[in-house]
Amino acid sequence: MNNLSDIKKRMKVISDTRKITGAMDTISVSKMSKAVEKSERNSDYFETLRAVIGDIVLHTSSWIHPCFRTRNTARAAYVVIASDKGLAGGYNHNICDYACGIIDGKPDAQIIAVGQTVKEYFAKKEFELFDDFCTATFEPTIEDAAEIADFIIEKFDKNLIDEAFVVYTRLKAAEGTSLVNMRLLPLVSADFCNEEDLTPQKENYLKELYYEPSPDCVLNRLIPQYITGIIYGCLLQSQAAEHSARRATMSGATKNADELLDKLKLEYNRARQSMVTSEITDIMTAASGVKK
Repeated sequence: MNNLSDIKKRMKVISDTRKITGAMDTISVSKMSKAVEKSERNSDYFETLRAVIGDIVLHTSSWIHPCFRTRNTARAAYVVIASDKGLAGGYNHNICDYACGIIDGKPDAQIIAVGQTVKEYFAKKEFELFDDFCTATFEPTIEDAAEIADFIIEKFDKNLIDEAFVVYTRLKAAEGTSLVNMRLLPLVSADFCNEEDLTPQKENYLKELYYEPSPDCVLNRLIPQYITGIIYGCLLQSQAAEHSARRATMSGATKNADELLDKLKLEYNRARQSMVTSEITDIMTAASGVKK
């Protein structure tokens, strides 16, 4: 028979833990909603910027910006986004394993770690990082995204890398989360201009246009903003996916705590009933002895 005081102590520990997991569950729901809302607002700006770049690309067919030129070599850089904290189920492990599978067999691949867990993961793999931005995932800002974008564009312009990708976790309301490997550089014209832009109804608009001071200058300002917008959206999606995973983990932990408390309450009541029965039996035995 378990000691009543031991059962009560265990019930208190589990009850205190349940309060923590319940609070973390509630906080994660709130933070996930805010991240999704920010991501939706960012997507509106991102689509407008993409349309402007597409307009320039469509009307300057005789000229190609360096960021649109595909190179023969394939020295790729991968921006891998995870979290700075744990307690999120398999969120961090899944994205790191996914990135590791992508770069497997690519000796020239460079990792740009965004999040402390990514840095630690590839350090254990004895993989030398290209750079790290470990503070960008806690509360992502447009400044964090711009810092990462500037770093990538600088390395691309200096021919230190030929391609750039971002590896992150995307949150879909109906389908849950999915792991994504998205190209950042070089840009692809087809991503900005599709066949619908070449319809006869737009014939007058398809004439050659002139941009002041020049298409080069305009794109030199817009492309960093475009890549910054992509990375910022990926940071927000990753943050939302992280909080979604943490909410599910904390919700499961809270449910398990409730089940343990129910079992311990039953065990406590049985132990107390057994103790009372034993005491009554002792009293009756003593009373019977006195009578004899």
